[in-house]
Amino acid sequence: MTPPAGPPAAHPLAVVNPLADTHATIDEDLELCDELGGAKYGLTLGKYRVWTGSPARLAGRVAYVHHGRLFTLDDESAWPGERAALARTLELAHEVSASAVLATTGPAGGLTTWEQALSAFAAAYEPLAARAGTLGVRVCVEQTNVLRQDVGFVTTLGDLARLAAESGAWICADMFWSWRERDLAGSLRACGPRLGLVQLADAVPTSVSMPDRVVPGDGIVPLGWVVGQFAAAGYRGFFDVELLGPRIAAEGARQAMTRGVRHVSVLLEASYPNGPACGTYNSGTDSRGEPR
Repeated sequence: MTPPAGPPAAHPLAVVNPLADTHATIDEDLELCDELGGAKYGLTLGKYRVWTGSPARLAGRVAYVHHGRLFTLDDESAWPGERAALARTLELAHEVSASAVLATTGPAGGLTTWEQALSAFAAAYEPLAARAGTLGVRVCVEQTNVLRQDVGFVTTLGDLARLAAESGAWICADMFWSWRERDLAGSLRACGPRLGLVQLADAVPTSVSMPDRVVPGDGIVPLGWVVGQFAAAGYRGFFDVELLGPRIAAEGARQAMTRGVRHVSVLLEASYPNGPACGTYNSGTDSRGEPR
């Protein structure tokens, strides 16, 4: 007799975010990815520094390397060291065959205007842009909550699109912050082929703390519709399930991530039934966003 089938494997575009359980080791995270049927993994530098395994074991399994904040934008004297740190992360991403580095801009600090912060970011990042292109690694910048001025100054998808256009960086769309953004379809068109990563989580309307994400399917965010908006915009890359906060800890990070990835995989299957090649954009452009 044929044994009953287990839960379906994770969709090939689904990614396990490692921040749900900061105490789990890389080996434990990879074990969870295996249990989910080969889900891709997001690698953090903190976990990697204390890991004793071989980078070869990560090859082909990592969707992105999480770098953190990039630059202290009001202090040019800090930029050389911060550029060197990013260069090391780019090399690591290349070594483990990750297509992206995930980061925030870094704080604007004493800069007065948003435009000044953008100019500073473009100047700080410019020396690394060519190296990232040579390695084939996308530096994906995510938008942040307006309260988190310590990590970034970009808070909307529209502003991310402008930052990408003027700096050459790529875009990570964290939809926990932007699922109700005005004219979402228009913002995604503006982001266009610079979209390199999407992050998903659910939310409850009673929450007034941060972070307080909930497992996809447990809240009010119309995630199936959100995924469909990205598919309609031509995005064909990874969807990172980013779960943080007390509700995730109370359930247990491993169980929460398991439920989250499986729920997101069902939604992805509806919009991406053929499991398209990851990291591409259906827009008449090549993998770097340049016209064919």
